[in-house]
Amino acid sequence: QPTLETLQPGEMSGSGFLERGQTLEQVLERDRKALEIMGYTNQEVADLIGPLNEKAVKKGSNFDYTAPNGKQYGVKIQAWRGIQGCPWRDRVDGRKSHGGIDMYLTEKGQSAEPVHIAGLVRHLAESHGFYEGGSFRVAPEKIVEMFGTERVPGSLEKVKELRI
Repeated sequence: QPTLETLQPGEMSGSGFLERGQTLEQVLERDRKALEIMGYTNQEVADLIGPLNEKAVKKGSNFDYTAPNGKQYGVKIQAWRGIQGCPWRDRVDGRKSHGGIDMYLTEKGQSAEPVHIAGLVRHLAESHGFYEGGSFRVAPEKIVEMFGTERVPGSLEKVKELRI
């Protein structure tokens, strides 16, 4: 398990995996509760983001994407020179998740700010139940809202009450 120090800004990454003052346990527990409320598992959330990640890794440039729930997105890719490793220091399948890219998604027909999804999030969710806590965080409910369906009526609203 990574230490609090390795997850802070400036250690394994410039922006860190957690914000200062957060603990890994707090973030994991918050997201465990969110998944319980929504009726999803970490694997199911990782599976929702999986096709997007695979297309981004294969394509390596901007593309259009239709999510499993039918929503359509424009995806802009930011490629990095280096590769961000997993803070658990385990192997990341580069065909499924990639620590060298970030994705910025804008829903077609919407004017909202793009949603930033790090290329490593699928691996982190699938292998560690972690959706990050710092500036690269994409909460599991956001992934469900964007790519899935609400299984428990009102659960997406109820999850908003959870705090880290």
